[in-house]
Amino acid sequence: MKDVMWTEKYRPKSICEIIGNEEAKVAIVKWLKNWVPGNEGFLLWGPPGTGKTSLVQAAAHDFQYQLIEMNASDVRTEKQISRVMGPASIEGSLDKAFYGYRGLLLFVDEIDGIFGREDHGGMAAIQKILEVTRVPIILAANSTQREALQPLIHCCQVVRFQRVRPPVLLALLKNICRLEGINAEEGALEMITEMSQGDVRSAINDLQSTSSGAVTLRRENIAGLFARDRPANISETLNSIFAAQTLREAKKVIDESDMDYESIYQALHDNLPFRFRDPEALATAYDYLSKADICFGEIKKTQDWHLLSYALELMVSGIVLAKDSAKENNHFHFPHGRFVMLGRSRATRSLLDELAQKIGFRYHVSKRTATEDYLNVVKVIMLNHPEQKPKISEQLSFSDEAQSYLEG
Repeated sequence: MKDVMWTEKYRPKSICEIIGNEEAKVAIVKWLKNWVPGNEGFLLWGPPGTGKTSLVQAAAHDFQYQLIEMNASDVRTEKQISRVMGPASIEGSLDKAFYGYRGLLLFVDEIDGIFGREDHGGMAAIQKILEVTRVPIILAANSTQREALQPLIHCCQVVRFQRVRPPVLLALLKNICRLEGINAEEGALEMITEMSQGDVRSAINDLQSTSSGAVTLRRENIAGLFARDRPANISETLNSIFAAQTLREAKKVIDESDMDYESIYQALHDNLPFRFRDPEALATAYDYLSKADICFGEIKKTQDWHLLSYALELMVSGIVLAKDSAKENNHFHFPHGRFVMLGRSRATRSLLDELAQKIGFRYHVSKRTATEDYLNVVKVIMLNHPEQKPKISEQLSFSDEAQSYLEG
């Protein structure tokens, strides 16, 4: 595989090159044109891989700003944020005079990665900096549902980023194949587009990994592609469950969700008191939830997975039976970072953490970026290009367990 990642090679250089999300593009242009000290910040939110970071980088280029980027998942505490963001938000740049920059543009990605007691004060520090900044600040998040983000929402212009529509994404993949001299079957590109679920970054990574060293890309080349370990969108799942009018609709939400059933169960358990104000409705919902818990316990004890369908129905039955008038509150509460687990076993979580740490250290990216963007590419290489395995294992110092996991 070539050293250059196609996600970087074909990263848009200008706002007009960003595919999809036309409203967000117009909004950021208008905001930057009118920004003066004292104006509100700008918050982009939406699924990972849809182009939020690319849009900010392109906007900095088009408006001749020197871009300073930081990842809130790596710099999270009040002290760290104040040390990194504070000086940049009030001081000028020498490069402004030497290179003709308009000024600094500060970009803070993954602000929803700040949570929990260990990050106490992180959100308040960002809010304080937004109030006194002398430079424009753009924030990005995958979701705005967390209660801790609400103070930032009130001092920012909030713009949602949507998943890129399949026809638009398919056209992008065709253009990349043309530029790379790859003769790709329409069906193969359609498979990559479908698997990406509107994630541009994932689609380009998958295209590169499956077409490496080839001049023709066929459907059978896609067969070895892993379904990516995507961050589960628990907020969308919960919203759909609470909006369901029938048991069948609620059950379908669980079947189609990226979340595992254990995490959905825990999310429902934690959020029922915030969604149902009527005591009878709340009691009904918890009654069915407790019966589902008994059923899950029986499955673990007997390994009788035929019971799973009944357990899932019990889990959502109380919510469906509750009166619509009892449902309140559009925000969800996720205490103590429960959903980092995502239902994985302790051993698997430890292994994935090891892989993300080593990949992140080797390629100078965050653990989240390593998991979302790099891990699947490494998996495909290990499977489809065995001659590269010794080199990869040496570079990343994988343990035997990690290498076995990557080899499937």
